[in-house]
Amino acid sequence: DEEHVVEVYGPPSIREWIFVTLRVSQLVYKKRCLIVNEFTQEKSVIDCIPISGRFIQPEDGVWNVFEDENLTVKAGSLVHRVPCWGYVIEEKPRTGKFDPDILISSGLRPGPIFQNLKDNKIQSVVTPSGQIIQRDQVITDPIPGRKIVILGDTCQSDGMAKIAKNADLVTHEATLAPGSPHSKVTKRGHSTAKEAGLFAHNMGAKTLC
Repeated sequence: DEEHVVEVYGPPSIREWIFVTLRVSQLVYKKRCLIVNEFTQEKSVIDCIPISGRFIQPEDGVWNVFEDENLTVKAGSLVHRVPCWGYVIEEKPRTGKFDPDILISSGLRPGPIFQNLKDNKIQSVVTPSGQIIQRDQVITDPIPGRKIVILGDTCQSDGMAKIAKNADLVTHEATLAPGSPHSKVTKRGHSTAKEAGLFAHNMGAKTLC
């Protein structure tokens, strides 16, 4: 039977926490491959937990969590009473839209050559009149990917500044009610609604949730 892979990313000690949880609960975890990736700032960590995965060390204050052909996931540290992280999920730019009008008006008929241009399999075509039309003449500019910032508990989010700018959406906690003393909020490691709004504004976010 097919084996399902479950991959987890999280803060220090999450590997141990998951291992103990599985052991104590005696959860039957058949046909599952569990991969736990743990953020760490340590240069050397002894791995004694029998769960596969890796320790992710920061690069210039940023944890590079995941990347494929469609998107990237990065993390930054937050200030709270316990270690917390924020995450940035960003789509990579997508290929622009295919506009066949210039090809048709030049005497070419829709067919495989249109699809080959669209799929970047060929870079140019020759019209019946001998005119060469380049691919970039029929493909619009790349479509920017969307960017989402998700913050955990925090009273200071400056650790996200390098990666959170110009987001389409920022989700930011505002635990205590408006009017709560700032010292009370900060002592508990949380943010006010005003601080959440200020962070989103400074990051140039389009929407704050």
